[in-house]
Amino acid sequence: MVADQQERLAEFTRTHDLISDLTDGFFATPASAGESPAVEVVESREQLGRRLRELHLSSRSEVAVMLPTAAEPESLHPCIGEDVELLRRGVHYRLVAPASALGSPAVVEYVNALQEAGAEIRTAESLPLRLVIVDREKVVTRSQVEGLRRSVVIHGGLLAQLFTRVFEHSWSTAAPYSRRRRGGGSAPVLSGTHRLVLRMMAAGATDKSIARHLGYSDRTVRRFVAEILRVLETDNRLTAMVRATRLGLLEHDGRHDGKHDGKHDGKQGNEAEEVRAAHG
Repeated sequence: MVADQQERLAEFTRTHDLISDLTDGFFATPASAGESPAVEVVESREQLGRRLRELHLSSRSEVAVMLPTAAEPESLHPCIGEDVELLRRGVHYRLVAPASALGSPAVVEYVNALQEAGAEIRTAESLPLRLVIVDREKVVTRSQVEGLRRSVVIHGGLLAQLFTRVFEHSWSTAAPYSRRRRGGGSAPVLSGTHRLVLRMMAAGATDKSIARHLGYSDRTVRRFVAEILRVLETDNRLTAMVRATRLGLLEHDGRHDGKHDGKHDGKQGNEAEEVRAAHG
C-alpha cells in the first residue's frame, strides 16, 4: 500500500514541478510589442470572483474544475446558484476534489447540489493545483508572477492545452463521488494517507520524520497536515488530536471493501510499523 502511495506521489510531484516550471517560465517572458497578452493577471479576490462569473456566463459547452484543497465555506455558497444555472443552460460541468475536502459540510452541500443538477463529481487523494477550465480555451489557475503567487487567466494556446491534459489525467484516475448527508454526524472523510499521517502525528512524530519514513517531501507532508487541520476545523494540532480521538479517526478501520481478511491485517500491521518507526 505504502509503495503504491509513494509511486502515485512521485508522479504527482513530477507533474506539479513540471507545471510550475512551465508556467513560471511562461509568465516571466514578456509579450512582444503589439502582441495581445495571452495571460491576464488577477490582482484581488474580488476581481477573481468577477472574472470567474464572466467566464461562466460566457461558457458554451463545458466547465471543468479542480480543487486541490477544501474551499472556504463562505466562497462556496454563492457559487451554488451560479453553477446550477450553468447546468440548466446545458453546460457540461465536471468537478474533481480531494476526498479530505468532504469533511466540510459546506463542501458536501455544494457538491450535492451540483450532482443533483447534473454535474459529474469525482474525488481523488491528491490533486496538483487549482484549475477552472472553460470550453477548453480559457484557464484560471495560480502561478508565480513577479515574485508573488497570483491568480491568472490563460487565453488559449499550448498552455491551455497543457492544463486541460492535466485535468483529464487527474479526472481519469479519480473515483466517482457518492452523495453524502450534510451534517449527518459521521466522522470527517480522510483518505488513507491522511489517516496514516494523522496517526503518526498522534504518536508524536515530526513532519520531517513522517516525510522520511513515508518517502514524501517535507512540503508534501506539511500540505497533508494543513489539509487534516482544515478538515478537523482547527489550526491547532493538539485540538486536532482531541477531535480525531473523539471521532475515532486514530483507530484502525476494520473494513476492507466490506470484508475482513488476512490481506487487510497485513496492511494494518504495515501501517502500525510505519507509525512506530516515525515515532522512534
